[in-house]
Amino acid sequence: MHRRDIQAAIRKVKLSESPERYLSQQRIAEELGVSPTSVGNVIAGRCSSARIEKAISRHTKIPLHTLWPKRYGPDFGAIA
Repeated sequence: MHRRDIQAAIRKVKLSESPERYLSQQRIAEELGVSPTSVGNVIAGRCSSARIEKAISRHTKIPLHTLWPKRYGPDFGAIA
């Protein structure tokens, strides 16, 4: 999936505690205790992090193999 599509999917997620607010890369970074740059680098494909990728997949409800088809197979397992 193209990085802009992933970014758009993240921005479409409404937050349950405040329905008028939406998810952001910053919010994912805070949740995981990583820098927003790390989240951005994973989205851009400059590096990989199973933890960040799974968080993005969980929040957007988009399967890992759809977000990163070269990295994950349709059974959600990482491709060696």
